[in-house]
Amino acid sequence: MKKILAVCLFVALLATIPSALAKPSLVIDSVDTSSWPSVNIKCTVFNLDQQQPAFSLQYDNQVYSSSETRAFESEGPRINVMFCVDISGSLDYNFPAMQTQLSKIAGLFTKNDTFSLVAFAENIEPLIKFSSNPAEAALQMGKLKAQGQISRINDAIIECNDLLHSRPDSEKGIIFLISDGNDIESINKPTKPDFPVVTVAPAGGIDIVYLRNLAQQTNGLFLPDFDTVKIVPFIGQIRGDLGNSYLVTFRSLPEAKPGSMVDLTLKCIVGPDVLEQKKQVEIKGSVNLLWVWVLLGILLVFALVFVLMWALRHKVKPGEKVVKKRKEGEVHYIAWINLYGSDTEHYRIRNSSVVLGTKKDADFMIDDETVSPEHARISETGDGFVIVDLKSDSGTFVNDKKISGPVLLKNGDIIVLGNTKIEFTQSDFAYVCKKKVI
Repeated sequence: MKKILAVCLFVALLATIPSALAKPSLVIDSVDTSSWPSVNIKCTVFNLDQQQPAFSLQYDNQVYSSSETRAFESEGPRINVMFCVDISGSLDYNFPAMQTQLSKIAGLFTKNDTFSLVAFAENIEPLIKFSSNPAEAALQMGKLKAQGQISRINDAIIECNDLLHSRPDSEKGIIFLISDGNDIESINKPTKPDFPVVTVAPAGGIDIVYLRNLAQQTNGLFLPDFDTVKIVPFIGQIRGDLGNSYLVTFRSLPEAKPGSMVDLTLKCIVGPDVLEQKKQVEIKGSVNLLWVWVLLGILLVFALVFVLMWALRHKVKPGEKVVKKRKEGEVHYIAWINLYGSDTEHYRIRNSSVVLGTKKDADFMIDDETVSPEHARISETGDGFVIVDLKSDSGTFVNDKKISGPVLLKNGDIIVLGNTKIEFTQSDFAYVCKKKVI
């Protein structure tokens, strides 16, 4: 009985060892200083169990308590997925299936992960580097063509390994080797990569021993038959403990000059443990919105003036006389004349009268032999613009009717001088002023 009890106690003791060894750890994911002197820190606490963490921040030899802490679901550490694809002639038959495999594999990862594609045969080409688009690798695979019979697998694996090492240490990597395993003319000897390798074997003649050994040596996975069901739990193992993620806000920190580099130390108290991580960040500072408000104020003033002018304008209906709203000044109108059908020949009537003709000093000069030097005059009156013929040789017509005296022009009237047509345009806006100013 004593022996049985001792065994039970020993087993219970062994069961507590993993939890005792699993100490909490802290990782700073990102620091946002755009609202300084407030700062937002996104972090992850691993092996938290059921304990609640308390956060503080050390800056410039002072410790500040968190103003707000918000927990959110973590996607875990980023995984950089590296597709290492054999495009030698021996696999030409399998390209469509390889494209489908790339697409299915990419669909197993999260939006936080990245995807790269290295294609190899005689040459090794990094075609995509750490893209956030999971479909890009499969799309690129669909454009590839076979390139001879050389297959430098070992050299390609080294290239992929070096690329993954260029990423931050906090990120993880995984290599998916899609090849028949037959290395031909690699410059480098077989080298064990530092990242797990999943070897995907296509149908046909393959070096199963090479692919299986590579997967085993790197704690990867060998897939003689492609099956995403086997890949899912493996990805979970690679990603590891997702931890508990928090967004911690600290306010009322000391002022700091934008662009300066400062050291921030995030502290996390978990039970008896005090976790710390130091990070050097650049102070971006809050955006000064004063100039934005000034600009908006100016635009608002202009808008109010425009609305006021629109509300107080004089609407001139055909046949009606303008009723002056001021005691001083005369009614002035805004009008244009332009060659009929032309988009460029516009003339704004700014004077009290304008002369139309072929003279060089005419206000509106017309290049037409059938038009007299001083053919007609348009003058402004209290009722609008009036046109008169200046004893021309061919006469003046308004809307196909020859005029014999002053005629009040209306918006859209067509004036004919000799062989020249002129369109008269008048705005419905009129104003009262001592002098024509607009």
